[in-house]
Amino acid sequence: MSNKYTIEGNGAVPQSKYRRDAPLFGGAITTDLPKEFIDASTIREVPDNQEVFLHRDGNCSIIIEVVERACPPDHPCKTDMEALDYHYKDATTNEYTNNSRNGYEVQEVTNVWHKDPINLLGFEDNQCYFITATQTPYRSIRDNRLERAKSNELPEFTWIEMTLIRLEKQATDLLISVNIPVPAGSYPKEDMRPDVGRVPFWVEKGCEWSETIRSNMEIRDWGLFGA
Repeated sequence: MSNKYTIEGNGAVPQSKYRRDAPLFGGAITTDLPKEFIDASTIREVPDNQEVFLHRDGNCSIIIEVVERACPPDHPCKTDMEALDYHYKDATTNEYTNNSRNGYEVQEVTNVWHKDPINLLGFEDNQCYFITATQTPYRSIRDNRLERAKSNELPEFTWIEMTLIRLEKQATDLLISVNIPVPAGSYPKEDMRPDVGRVPFWVEKGCEWSETIRSNMEIRDWGLFGA
């Protein structure tokens, strides 16, 4: 599924350039990565089952993760869509969710814009899925009502693109997540209309990065999964 949006706003950054066939997990997987991202393992510890890349000029991140296949009996997921929901919820549970900050409880409200099966070149024998959603921080106030959280530590919302590739024979799920925190006041409000295909500039870039990474992903050493 192509995920195209109209670029709105005047974010002036150079057109993205990619490192072709960038090696992941010691070269067992390759894909095209935008050059403006740096390997997070050069500045902090990263789990062995993840490859994490951080944008050099902001808080955007790309996470490629190899995890245990979400299915019975170890997981309650009975369908692929339930597995996608499970992985999304697991990935978006962070330090702000249901934690007390500045004297109030912060919650994140999810809006899902797309959730569909997709076809990926090289993974024709695998079930692949894609979800696009926004996470918006809110704070709890009296009477169990919610209001938008206001804090310099919190974005107005985070745009998340997650691709799930189900490797059934390897009992593995391969996840690609692109996370785009969008600060308040960084875009005209009329530009955030995903329902009609309009999104702010950096969200458009995130859509491009996500589609390029998943469309060019190739597994070169299946031994990575213990097969």
